[in-house]
Amino acid sequence: MSFLTENINGCRTAYDALMDEESKFILTNRQLYSLTGDYKYMKIIIDNMSEMKILRAISPGNNDYIFGAGVFGQLISEMLPWKLRAFVDNDKLLHGTEIYNLPVIPPEEIPKNARIFIASRFNQFEIIEQLVRLGFQKIFNIGKLLSDMIERQYFEIPEAKRHHENEVFIDAGCFDGWTTKQFIAWNEHKYRKVLAFEPDENNRKIALHNLSELIESGNVELFPFGLWNEKIKLKFSSSGSGSSLHSGEETVDVVALDDQPFAEDITFIKMDIEGAEYKALLGAEQIIRKNKPNLAICLYHKPEDVFEIPQLILKYRSDYRFLLRHYWLREYETVLYAV
Repeated sequence: MSFLTENINGCRTAYDALMDEESKFILTNRQLYSLTGDYKYMKIIIDNMSEMKILRAISPGNNDYIFGAGVFGQLISEMLPWKLRAFVDNDKLLHGTEIYNLPVIPPEEIPKNARIFIASRFNQFEIIEQLVRLGFQKIFNIGKLLSDMIERQYFEIPEAKRHHENEVFIDAGCFDGWTTKQFIAWNEHKYRKVLAFEPDENNRKIALHNLSELIESGNVELFPFGLWNEKIKLKFSSSGSGSSLHSGEETVDVVALDDQPFAEDITFIKMDIEGAEYKALLGAEQIIRKNKPNLAICLYHKPEDVFEIPQLILKYRSDYRFLLRHYWLREYETVLYAV
């Protein structure tokens, strides 16, 4: 069998393992995006998302402002297909600057008849209270729309929820500990243990703080390693939520999951490890073959991942079935669920 034929057959087998039409739609267009680099295929996925349909349903205005000059605000400004007046932010250091050729102003300078689109992930309701006190009435909380989308990531699929006390969750790339807390809440606090891996020292310090009570109780272990298919040191670039292996001047220790002396059977593995997912899955072959854990694996860091990762998982266990979901209004945050 030729290399091309083998890979075509592998892609078809992965496609046949998809459980619903949404997954087939996402996989097909992500593969076309990987093959061609043409962003129109990602745009097809994004335009079909309910969040984008809601944004597109907003009627254009001529006196519109976005409250929040960060990532959310910039993204929303790109998504709204008409001209905005300005960004609004409470950060005084931003006042007088420009983003996308729009000025950044304090809330006191907004005209009282303006429409204000809140684009903050964490303090939306405080902003609403602030604007109401200032006398504004046309307030739209778009930030909640996007934050709700992000909070579904990794834990949206009912088929992956077990609701039992023996759940052992591996949080690979735990960042600041947020996904560990999300898992615990999603599984209704029924679990045996969380094994969290975070090689970035700065992220790990934040996670240690955020998870301190759970770590002290023994319910969570936090390991200072990245995941790979062997124990080795790799170059590392520290950049917050986007830290990555094989670049930068730092080095970190990486390990294979199969080599770790876990006392419990692993039941759920989440991986968001900036392009190391394939290698980490190679290092988890025995766990996957033996335990058949549910998987939530990011599938967007490398163009080849959308082809290779589903095939690798099925090579280990042909009885997995797949779901794909996308969680951002850009090409990032596509997750493969294997259940």
